[in-house]
Amino acid sequence: MMTWLKHKVKLPISIFLIVISLFLIYYNDKLNNSPEYWAGFGYGYYENVNQFIRLSGVCIAVVFTFCLFIYNLFSKIESKGRILVLLCFIPSFVLLTQQFFISRTYFSKNALMSMRSEISNKYVVQQYTHSFQFYSNSIPTFSFYDRASAAKIDLKKLYAKVSGYAIIKAFRNDNKNIVWKKYNGESVKFNGVNFIFVKEYKLRYYDYFLLKYNEKQ
Repeated sequence: MMTWLKHKVKLPISIFLIVISLFLIYYNDKLNNSPEYWAGFGYGYYENVNQFIRLSGVCIAVVFTFCLFIYNLFSKIESKGRILVLLCFIPSFVLLTQQFFISRTYFSKNALMSMRSEISNKYVVQQYTHSFQFYSNSIPTFSFYDRASAAKIDLKKLYAKVSGYAIIKAFRNDNKNIVWKKYNGESVKFNGVNFIFVKEYKLRYYDYFLLKYNEKQ
């Protein structure tokens, strides 16, 4: 790596590479903040990311690009160049400190612990059943990521067989299919299966909905 950095690149080539890199940085930022992009994964849209974090990431990428392709210019002001690069790590350090130490929260953990009285030693079907078992003591059925196996499973029969529950994870700005009144005992439908609404758990950026299979299909 250092051998490449010491290699002299002509200024026109450096400018060309910088322009291409800046375009890719712009495209990547637009893509990662596109509702259409995230909707394709079914995860929802991460619009709750602080704009400071977003802009910090873009600025770091831009500064790194300039340092990479005009390294020879920075080497002439070596001490100042190093300080500039070190300053680029400050936003990342602030973010990590804030999220993991200062403002850490336990929304998901608390929600699953609250569900324990209802679903402890009960079967949970669909979505992230293996991770949902932590703190709730529920019994997972199959992996949401095993799409091949999931495609072969008749969900209605599985729910009926195990009298299962569903924990629906939904982003607040992607709840078009959730039009329930959200009161305990309400009859609701999700993915073609009838349920009884148990409770809503509000997390920071998304919500959990606890549903119980309704034998009256």
